[in-house]
Formats: sequence, structure tokens, C-alpha cells
Amino acid sequence: MSKLTRDAFGDWIVVRKVGQGAAGQVWAVRRHGTNATLKAAFADSDPARRSLAREAFVLSRLKHPNIPRVLEWNVRTGILVMTPAPSETYGDLLRSARLWDIPLSKRLSDLRAIAETLDTLHEQGIIHGDLKPAHITTADPPVLIDFGVARSADMPDPPEPDAGAAALSAAAGHPAGAGARQLRFRHHGL
Repeated sequence: MSKLTRDAFGDWIVVRKVGQGAAGQVWAVRRHGTNATLKAAFADSDPARRSLAREAFVLSRLKHPNIPRVLEWNVRTGILVMTPAPSETYGDLLRSARLWDIPLSKRLSDLRAIAETLDTLHEQGIIHGDLKPAHITTADPPVLIDFGVARSADMPDPPEPDAGAAALSAAAGHPAGAGARQLRFRHHGL
């Protein structure tokens, strides 16, 4: 999104920018006392819009305490609004060498919760595709975020990939970090 305007976010008020990735920007927003997380795809990027549409499609079908819930999304404007996810992740803790400040019992509990979340996703035919510390919040309970490269057994095929789409998904689901179920999905073309 090269130019951000009030119209781009509708009546959501920007509280602060949370981050930026290959596909767009993430904002903490508020509307009528409701806090949320807003993802905005770069306006000039079809791969970014496809990634956002994929994420909205997958998330809109899920209800789980460790997964953001879709509040609204608009393919035309490239906006996805979800329940708020705390901005601090395990990736942040690793980069700042603060991981050891979190009690071992909390880290193990979070790991168990995310493993159970992944198991639930896999039972529904969904793979996250980009599991890493930066996509697990330190909230209680932890939240698995960024479903931009997620795949579902019943998801319509995305448009033909171009160079930009390949770049967005190149690192997703590397075999060295893939679980057995993810490898089985890959074997079946998902």
C-alpha cells in the first residue's frame, strides 16, 4: 500500500503500525471501542492481494482460541481486520535475547498449545505453511498468526503464480522444518 488514507481503512482508526512484510503492512486499529489488527496488502501487488485473500479465506472458517478471528475483509481494498493479536512474538524475544526471561513452564505451555492448534488445523485439512517463532505471540493464550501462505484441502486453486507470488511463498514450508503431516499434504499436492 503506497499511500495510506483514512478511506483505505474505512472507519478504523490507526493506533500504531505493528509491522511490515513482503505482502503489506500490519496496524493496530480501533473502532467504536473495539481494538483489532488490520492487515493491508500493498495496492500495486497482485501476489500480496492473493496472499491476503488466502489468509482471509482460511481464517474465516476457523474458530479457535489460538487463532485470530476475522472481523471483516475486503478483497477490493486489500484489507483484512482480525481480533487483536499482541505484537510481541517469540521471534521478538529471540532477537532481543529476552527469551530466557519467560519461565520455562510458560514456554512449554505455549509450545503445547500451539502444537494442539496445529493438530486441530491439520485435522481440518489446513496447513499453516510458515510456522516460526515470529508467528507465535507471547500472549496468554499464545496466538498463531500470519496465515498468508496457508493451504486448505478444499481451497480453490490460486491464480497462476508469477515471479512475485513465487518470492512470497519461496520460504514457506521448507522440508527441513516440516512436520510429517505437512509432508503428507505436500505429497498430495497441497
